[in-house]
Amino acid sequence: MVSENAAQAFGRTFGATGVWADPFLWAGMIALFAGLAGGQCLRAFVYIHESDSKARRRRPRRLARSICCLSLGLLALVGLLVLPDRSLKADGGLAPTLLFLAIAACAGFLSGLRPLAAGLPVLALASMAFFLFHLSLVGWIAYAPAGGGPIPIATILPYEVGGASFRGHLDISGRAGTQGREIELASSSCALRAECLRLSGALGLLAELDARLEPIPKSAQLGYPARYYRIVGAFSSGATGQEIARPPYLGLLDAVRPLPSGGPEPGAAAVSGEAMLSLFQRTRLTSPARPLYALSPVVFGLGFEGAEPKLTIESEMTFSQ
Repeated sequence: MVSENAAQAFGRTFGATGVWADPFLWAGMIALFAGLAGGQCLRAFVYIHESDSKARRRRPRRLARSICCLSLGLLALVGLLVLPDRSLKADGGLAPTLLFLAIAACAGFLSGLRPLAAGLPVLALASMAFFLFHLSLVGWIAYAPAGGGPIPIATILPYEVGGASFRGHLDISGRAGTQGREIELASSSCALRAECLRLSGALGLLAELDARLEPIPKSAQLGYPARYYRIVGAFSSGATGQEIARPPYLGLLDAVRPLPSGGPEPGAAAVSGEAMLSLFQRTRLTSPARPLYALSPVVFGLGFEGAEPKLTIESEMTFSQ
C-alpha cells in the first residue's frame, strides 16, 4: 500500500469520504474476492458429489466465475491504493488487521467452494452479527469533535436551589435533537456522568456501515476511530443521583466488556476497559461537581485529554464551532 500521506492526498483528490475512504472496506473486499476465486477454482478441478462428465461440463463456468472474482479483487486493490485516507494498521497493531483479512478470505473461500452448503450459512452469520452490532449501538450518540475540541452534550437548568437540594431540567443533545427530562437531587451541586465507546479497525468500518442505516446530523458525523457517548445521569456523589434510562441492549456491550457498577466519583479518574485486540474501548467518566444557582444553566461538554475522553464544564472550556 502507498504511504499514509499519499493515500490521504489521493483520497482528497477523488473526494472519498465516510465508508469509501475506509481501507478496511477495500482490503476486506480483496480478501473476500480472492477467497471466492480460490474456492471456485478448486471446485472446477475437484469433483464434489458430481460425476466426471457433469463436472467437466461445469468447469468452464466455474473458471469464468473465478476469473471474474479475481478481476473484482483487482478493482478493490485499485480502490485500496487510491481512496483510503488512512493506514490499514489498526490500534492493536497488525494482528487485528490480519485476523480480519483471514476471516474475510475464509468466508469467501468456503462460499466459493460450496455456495449453498457454506455460502448461505456464512451470509446468515454475517447478517446476524451485523444486526447484533446495530442493536448494541441503540441509544448511543455518535460524535466527532472538531479538531479534537469539546462539544456540548448536556445542559442542566436549575429551577429551584435550596441549601441541600435542587430541582431542574436536564437537556441531552443527540442525533434526534435535544431531549429533556426533569431531575431532582438532594444536593446543591451536580456532576454529569457519561459513558464513551471507541471503535477502531474493522469495528470502525462496521460503525460507518451502521451509520448509513439512519441519517445522522452533520454535526455528529462519525470520524475515525468511531466514537459514541451516552449520558448515564446527574450525580452529587458516586451513588447519589438520578440515572437516565439505560439503552435497551446495553447487555450486549456488557458481554463484550463490562464495567464496574457505579462510579467514578465526581472529578475522579475515568474507569475504562478494552476488548477485541484493543479495537473496542469503553469508558465511564464523571465531571467535577459544579455548584448550582437558580436559573443559571450549566453546560457540560465532551472533549479529550490526550487520547482519553474528558467531561468539562462551560466555565472551563470554549466549545468548538
